[in-house]
Amino acid sequence: MQRFLLVIIVSSFIFGFSRMAEAVGVAVKPKEINLAVAAGEKAKTEFLVINSTGEPAIYQVILDGQNSAIKIQPSEFLLASGQSQIIKIAARFFWPKNYSGLISVIARPPGASGLITGSGVKLPIRIEVYGRPWILLSVSIIFCCLLIVFVVFLKKKVRF
Repeated sequence: MQRFLLVIIVSSFIFGFSRMAEAVGVAVKPKEINLAVAAGEKAKTEFLVINSTGEPAIYQVILDGQNSAIKIQPSEFLLASGQSQIIKIAARFFWPKNYSGLISVIARPPGASGLITGSGVKLPIRIEVYGRPWILLSVSIIFCCLLIVFVVFLKKKVRF
């Protein structure tokens, strides 16, 4: 009797949770992103996400790391079988430096519940920011000087 109950419990566990781990496919073009931009200018580029399976999937595009200067649009979308979506990337950096990171493109089945295994691709991104930030520095200095002149002018006007 105990063996029979054990078989029923194990089989119900196997059949009850067998559809909880699912995965779908993703393809990305190009395989890496390399940009060069002058300091202070906006860098823009695009890449393509393709649903490479016979099922619809929800895709998430996430920048790994905490770089708020890089914006990704759209960051989540639904693709039917064989469809593709162009993802736009925009970035603006003010200091010369080489920035590098990874963009994760994750696909998961829509409406799935339980343990969901999403397949994904890591897309390397490298942005070389060149030039001297002297323009930004000079604009900041001019702004500060104008602010000082304005404050001095207000103080002279307020005196009795």
